[in-house]
Amino acid sequence: MTLYEPSPADKIVPIACGVLLLTFFAAMPFIARDANNQKERMWQNQGCQMYDNIEATKVPAKCSSYFIDHYKPQEMRNQP
Repeated sequence: MTLYEPSPADKIVPIACGVLLLTFFAAMPFIARDANNQKERMWQNQGCQMYDNIEATKVPAKCSSYFIDHYKPQEMRNQP
């Protein structure tokens, strides 16, 4: 005779947790793909402007010419 007989809930809970864990791992590629799609949409909508508030060392190389042209110092103007 055992002191503790497992109930049906004791058997179902580990199985349900395992299924939930497998579902989470199966969803990870879709989550990553969605994040990449969101970045691509932002790039198509805003282009290099979305990096305006980021320091220059973290800006991608394809935007470096945009920043050089956009933020270059203005030429000196003659004062009257």
